[in-house]
Amino acid sequence: MKKTVLIIWLCLTFISCGKSDEQTSLKNEEAVPFRDITLEINILTSDSLRLSGRLIPSPDTGRAPLFVLLPMLGHTHESYQPFIDSLKNIFAVDSNLTGAKFPHLLSLDLRGHGQSILKGDDTLHFETMSVADYQQIPQDVVELLTTIMNNYRDRIDTSRIALIGASIGANAALISTLKLPFVSKIVMLSPGNNYHSLVPDEAFTNFEGKIFMATSRADKYSYETVQHLAALKNKNWILKIYPRDGHGTDILKFDVAMRETILWLFENQKN
Repeated sequence: MKKTVLIIWLCLTFISCGKSDEQTSLKNEEAVPFRDITLEINILTSDSLRLSGRLIPSPDTGRAPLFVLLPMLGHTHESYQPFIDSLKNIFAVDSNLTGAKFPHLLSLDLRGHGQSILKGDDTLHFETMSVADYQQIPQDVVELLTTIMNNYRDRIDTSRIALIGASIGANAALISTLKLPFVSKIVMLSPGNNYHSLVPDEAFTNFEGKIFMATSRADKYSYETVQHLAALKNKNWILKIYPRDGHGTDILKFDVAMRETILWLFENQKN
């Protein structure tokens, strides 16, 4: 994994790895305003997948929360752009967030999606991927987040790490916490009882942090799933059922859902 760590460290050291031409060290404690700064993150997983993500560093000084964004099936990291834009807007004007630090935002292309398709000499595609590859998605999250934590720890508030997942991304986010005990919050948008053999029950029962589940009444499979999960032993969750049709990140197209999700993520997270 030494080569993998080197790739990450170079990207995290210089903002020029992303869209900005600046070469500002992320260790610099001087705050910067919101800018179009995105770091491209690539690691080689334990089974030789080139896993790709995008990191938007927090503009705040010191340690900031980290939000990890996992898309739904057939979508890439770009599907979270409305969430990122709304987060910036709400953060700028909402008095409920006064004193909170803006988070680092890590969005990724799930295995078989976007730029995360090269596995050794093979090319993966989500429509033809094996069950074994689908089952590896939570481990991808573990390996990427562990690498980020190892190389970026001085800028991350390790008590405020949240995973936000949509559809299969929701299941993968929760299952990954079986190996990520430091995650404190999970947002599950339209989870399912079984998405390509990713079953969330064990992780839901064992997760010790807080869980925000959201679905719509018209999304029958997910609606049945959240009722099932709510009956399990874990009681540290809230459930939002929205009346309009929507699945996964599409739920966030509802203004009330977007706002409630964002404010929940920042509950009790003021300095």
